[in-house]
Amino acid sequence: LLETTDGGLSWTALSKVSYAADISYHASTNLLILTQWPGISESTDEGQTWTDISQNYATGITFSSDMNGIISDPDYQPSSELLATNDGGVTWVTATRPDGAWQTAAIPGSNTYYLTSEYSSEFFVSMDGAQTWSQLFKFAQPNSVLPGLSGCTRYSTCGKIYDQSVYYGVYQS
Repeated sequence: LLETTDGGLSWTALSKVSYAADISYHASTNLLILTQWPGISESTDEGQTWTDISQNYATGITFSSDMNGIISDPDYQPSSELLATNDGGVTWVTATRPDGAWQTAAIPGSNTYYLTSEYSSEFFVSMDGAQTWSQLFKFAQPNSVLPGLSGCTRYSTCGKIYDQSVYYGVYQS
């Protein structure tokens, strides 16, 4: 894990972590939250020390506001769960999600979340704060061996959603 304090001109190693997937900082709760393989960790001292909050394999983290956010994991079991918070990451509860959730995105200031399923190459939306999910789109899956989507999902301020595949490039809505 690396830190910059000068806009990216220089970097300092903070700590060794396992395979980091995503990171999010929240000034209102002073929490730095890291998703990794395996585990979810949080830091209250800007990454100097870490406390494990879960041993689940986690891939994506996104917040729709300073207090509301979700963490996904790529577990392919039916009726799988993701983690949700409404207090800026201080506490987490489970919520149902589609199988194979990989990366997440959110529309800031809303209850709308998006996620991509690596397993099924589907793109989902939740309009109720991650309580229920609906399929929006199914991407072509070129073959049955490699999943179609296993990169990042991001929402832009201009209203576009980007989904990146490590195998097939970037998609834009």
